[in-house]
Amino acid sequence: MLRQVTERLRAGFAALQKRRGPRLLPKRLSAIPRSFVRLEPRRLLAVDAFFGAGALSIEITSVGEQHANLIANGSDFFVDANNDSLFNPLSELSASLDSLERIQVTSADQVGVFRWIGDFTAAPLSGLTALDIQDIQSVEIQASANVLGQASVFASDSVGFHSAISFQGDLIVELGPGGSISDSATSQVTVLGNLSLRTNSSLSLGDEST
Repeated sequence: MLRQVTERLRAGFAALQKRRGPRLLPKRLSAIPRSFVRLEPRRLLAVDAFFGAGALSIEITSVGEQHANLIANGSDFFVDANNDSLFNPLSELSASLDSLERIQVTSADQVGVFRWIGDFTAAPLSGLTALDIQDIQSVEIQASANVLGQASVFASDSVGFHSAISFQGDLIVELGPGGSISDSATSQVTVLGNLSLRTNSSLSLGDEST
């Protein structure tokens, strides 16, 4: 008789557990699953890049990272939007060098630093205005390139030439009040068209600039 009562109690308890579902730990004691990954703080990007029909457009805004780097990577180029000099295929733009005809860099907020880095000699850069940089703070040209079209660079603070680069058309460089234009000892800047340098402050160019 006692055995029958015990079996009935066990059966009733099992049925109750089945209706209630599995027992859960109190919320404050819930264990963290093994698959949990703690998210690191992410830098907010302020660089937008678009590429189509040979034209690359880069926009720098005042929110987040304000450095935009255009970097050659073998036979391709990419826009480094978080200033780490590494290509991130999930968030950064890349295309083949031989399709690059025009580069445009702007900032509606008039902020940011643009760096052009690496070997771009395979890029045709043959657009009517092949290089058009407007309304940003600083420009650093560290790229080897042969710019076939016209080129204009307008920056508020500084423009620096630090590579061997040639301009087959005209080159206009204009700085804001107090802005400076400079080159390095290893740079070689060749301009076959008209050269116009406009600054009210420092102008430091070596003998190899034309």
